[in-house]
Amino acid sequence: MVLLSLLLWGSTCRRETRFNIYEPDEELQNADFWLSGIKDADKLILTKKQIKKINSKNYQKNLMIRPLQKKTLYTKREIKQFLKWDLAWIKHFKKYDKDGTPVNGTEFRKQMQELSALGSIKKKVSTKYCLVVKPTSLRAFPTDRIILRKPDDYPFDVIHVTYLDTGEVLTLLHTSADKKWGYGLSAYRRGWFRLSDAGWTYSKQEVQKFIQSSKFVMATGWEVPVYSSISFNRTRTVIHMGSKLPLVRDNAHHYIVKIPANRPDGKLKFRLGYIKKDDRVNMEYLKCTPNNVARQAFKMIGMPYTWGGFEYGTDCSSFIRRVFLTMGLNLPRNSLQQMKVLKKKSVRSRQPDQKQRVMNTLKPFQAILYYHTPSHVMLYAGKYNGGHYVIHNKWAFKKREGKEEKKVYIKQIVVTGLDLGKESSDKSLFSKISRISVLK
Repeated sequence: MVLLSLLLWGSTCRRETRFNIYEPDEELQNADFWLSGIKDADKLILTKKQIKKINSKNYQKNLMIRPLQKKTLYTKREIKQFLKWDLAWIKHFKKYDKDGTPVNGTEFRKQMQELSALGSIKKKVSTKYCLVVKPTSLRAFPTDRIILRKPDDYPFDVIHVTYLDTGEVLTLLHTSADKKWGYGLSAYRRGWFRLSDAGWTYSKQEVQKFIQSSKFVMATGWEVPVYSSISFNRTRTVIHMGSKLPLVRDNAHHYIVKIPANRPDGKLKFRLGYIKKDDRVNMEYLKCTPNNVARQAFKMIGMPYTWGGFEYGTDCSSFIRRVFLTMGLNLPRNSLQQMKVLKKKSVRSRQPDQKQRVMNTLKPFQAILYYHTPSHVMLYAGKYNGGHYVIHNKWAFKKREGKEEKKVYIKQIVVTGLDLGKESSDKSLFSKISRISVLK
């Protein structure tokens, strides 16, 4: 089904006159294939103490923020400056709509400036604290309009920053002119979100109690429905891999959880939700072992690539983040930032022999590989037939066939060798690797 949808999508590309769809080696797309060669697959990679230390480093290095620990009072000048910085991005604006037509940058900037309602900001703004009530998009501007860097570049929506899952925390500092959007801080950056997708309160303690609950139900499958009643006939919201909700009661065949909701005026309230007991949920973090890392990663094989988690999917970095979130390891959203928070291995890009020696020291499912232009991050899977392999969410690569070079679309989470792209102008994945970090 995934391959069919990719074929149909590929057929709509107007500018790519020659392309292929990548056909992965099915034998390699299986966790057991890679785990069978690992001794002590259940041995801890990271202890709880080590995970806590890495999580703390995120905030010490300002790779992530804690919205609840930010200021409780902002001035008009501060908020206005945030918005002006964002709007300045449109100054040299050459982008396209979803249908491939050019966007009028001047007109778009004017629309976004009007919606941003800079003149309505109060002199002093008390912070409101929000919980996301259903998955939502964090946007650079208060609009659902999809803006592309170039024609036929869907789903690379430059207005979409990331998606936020049910139960995630935001601050609310300002609202749009049409009263449909809220502006504030997430754990990743500033942005706009649909007010209907969050509930707000002035009580920091109320939100803190929710997110710090010691008893919880966590999604270990990609998408877990939360139902409105024990009849399981109506879904109230969903949570995605690594997200968790406070546990209210553990029953024989289901869990009762606390879920955030909003009143007609947008204020936060809580409801009960019901989650079926199956292998997609767990009541504690998984142990950080090669076995668990591999099992979680391979649950997502074949999942389509979506930029920034657009439409609640994953890209390369959100794939990595979601896998390790199930173990309590809270990596940043950005691929390079993920590398910075883990222990770096020295790699010399222009010395392939030295890089190969470093690669030979890596342990399966215990290292992350990175290259830039464009930024891409990969989870090391191991060695097979003398070559190194990774599991990653990859959009496309170039392949030489005789004198011609073709674009080959992957557009999904897949296991490939690091020789992918060799002899093309893009070069192989191996040659492009500029940084290696290990789980330590």
